[in-house]
Amino acid sequence: MTAPSALLPRPSLPRTRLPLTSLPFFALLLSCLLPLRLDATVFTWIGEAPGSTNFSGDWSDPANWLPAGWPSDPGDAASITLGALDDFTVTLDVNATISEFLLNTAVGTFAASGRTFEVGNLARIQSGDVLWSGGTWSGNRLLNQSLITVRANSTFDFDTFDQEGTLRILGHAGATSAIFTSPTGFENRGTIELTSTFGRLAEFRVTDGTLHNTPGSTVRLATGAGGPRTWQADLDNRGDFLIETNATFSKTNGTFTNRNLLQIDEDATLSITGAGQVLTQAAGTLDIQGALEARLITFNFDGGILAGNPPILRDSTLNLAPESAGSGDFILRGNVTFNGDIHEGQSIEVQGSSTAGNAILTSPNGLTNHNLLVLTSIFGRRSELHVTEGVFTNPAGSTVRLAAGAGGERRWWAELENDGDFFIETNSTFSKTNGTFTNRNVLRIDEGATLSIDHNNQTLVQASGILDIQGALEVRNITFNFDGGVLAGNPPILRDSTFNLAPETAGSGDFILRGNVTLNGDINEGQSIEVQGTSTAGNAILTSPTGLTNHNLLVLTSVFSRRSELHVTEGVFTNPAGSTVRLAAGAG
Repeated sequence: MTAPSALLPRPSLPRTRLPLTSLPFFALLLSCLLPLRLDATVFTWIGEAPGSTNFSGDWSDPANWLPAGWPSDPGDAASITLGALDDFTVTLDVNATISEFLLNTAVGTFAASGRTFEVGNLARIQSGDVLWSGGTWSGNRLLNQSLITVRANSTFDFDTFDQEGTLRILGHAGATSAIFTSPTGFENRGTIELTSTFGRLAEFRVTDGTLHNTPGSTVRLATGAGGPRTWQADLDNRGDFLIETNATFSKTNGTFTNRNLLQIDEDATLSITGAGQVLTQAAGTLDIQGALEARLITFNFDGGILAGNPPILRDSTLNLAPESAGSGDFILRGNVTFNGDIHEGQSIEVQGSSTAGNAILTSPNGLTNHNLLVLTSIFGRRSELHVTEGVFTNPAGSTVRLAAGAGGERRWWAELENDGDFFIETNSTFSKTNGTFTNRNVLRIDEGATLSIDHNNQTLVQASGILDIQGALEVRNITFNFDGGVLAGNPPILRDSTFNLAPETAGSGDFILRGNVTLNGDINEGQSIEVQGTSTAGNAILTSPTGLTNHNLLVLTSVFSRRSELHVTEGVFTNPAGSTVRLAAGAG
């Protein structure tokens, strides 16, 4: 039963109680419910002090107890079992230390405000309500089988807390914020509820240890009448953990593990920020119908299902285990370290934003994308992928998108093995020292987009499939190997680079060469090379170290008044029948 002030008032009933005939009756009752010491004094509530109403009254009034007096000695026991027909309240108006405590009456409330109450052995809430507003309740063991409502800043310090009923942390207009603190962890085998009857904070704390939410049990961070909900406790959730309003996990070095159901309702946001916190989705379902926003934490997706909206991780570490395959979309902002692979059914969106700035995803040891990776932005910021050691592998059926988003550059700092689809939809840069980028399926540069590859001893390999340049491919001081497949769309522009043309490439490929370019191989059927002097690259010099045969078209020209030259170091330039060489005027 909830405290009267937390519910609508009950109808007034006559002042009546059920007849209890003698003190031995109470002793017999207590002997069944409490493990009393032989020398204990058992005080039973009768609520008959002068001026009392409906058997309510103060703990320290001797007329309210049988025998006369009140429980105040470490050896005393208190029993509140009155069978009244109307609600009544026992108010702890003094600090007290006793041995045993029993509340077992459907209409009774035990209330305290700012008190210290120590029960050396067992405190049992079998039925009835506890309304605790500030102060400390401590002892050996608390067994809650009914309802405890906590207001204000309250500490429950028990060696053993058997939470089988309902524990409600209630923000309230009179008591302001409600903060429940347990110095040690315990098991919830009933319901824990954080709520409010006014727009106040409700907070749950475990100083040392873990809250174990057992199978069949529930934790609710409820909307109530508004106000924030804060969780400051390590969590092992094997039951239902329901976040129904904006809430924060905030435990220094805290670990929050879900093994059954962690649900964030629509319009609710769970925030987890800093302090060495770790969120682990181990099994069951993490269902995000609202929002999960985490910053400076570690998120382990070890198994189970990630449903609903993507979690948003900022400046964090994301670990994806193979067992997580099948579900999981993620939005990453700021600087995020990624360990593992993108598994089937999963996607990662690396998202530049106004608040987190440029977005950089770093994989220390290589990465395989089995579904979808997107580099994008929601503000004009860069979005980047870095692979420190190893290769980014994009298998058949998988997709990488360097998307336009809301603007900003896309940077790729990873060696690439592409057997899937790699789409460049906005201006992008490949920039990996000694990096090799190999395409075997689709590498497409959209209209209006430019892919730049510059310096750092990089190598671009068109091995098979299609290199489709609807926009622009501009490379400088790299090696470009055209080993096979199809080159479609606009000609790539190579400056101060090495260009290797294999016989297997015959049939497609037009190229613009600027600056000093070394060509190994022949100009095959269906191919053309334009050696182009420019204002930026200066004179254009194409060098063939060992001879060159032109099977289609070679043009020496300019787009600015610069020279354009062909050098063959050793061997002969051969121009067979049906082939053409043009020393064109260009721009002079």
